[in-house]
Amino acid sequence: MASVAVSAARRRARRWFWSLLVIAVLGMGVVYRSIDAPSSPAVGTAFLLGSVVVLAALVQATRIWAALEGPVRVPRWFRRHRSATTAGGPSRDDPAGPRRER
Repeated sequence: MASVAVSAARRRARRWFWSLLVIAVLGMGVVYRSIDAPSSPAVGTAFLLGSVVVLAALVQATRIWAALEGPVRVPRWFRRHRSATTAGGPSRDDPAGPRRER
């Protein structure tokens, strides 16, 4: 029963993701047209609203994408190298590093 609800939620999230990308493309079209048009208050308002729509749609689409794909997986060799160069020593995940007692 739970897997049906999860798959329905994933489908709905994917649908929203693609809908938001279409909205962002349409908003970008409005921004492009307003840049090309002669200056007026209406054109300035269209540019501002189009920019806000593009920004909001892309932020929401990015949040959905991150939720669908899960956390970013950084390669182990990069974590080891980065921790040794930036923090001055091995990371907590490094098997060669010192063990902490809990």
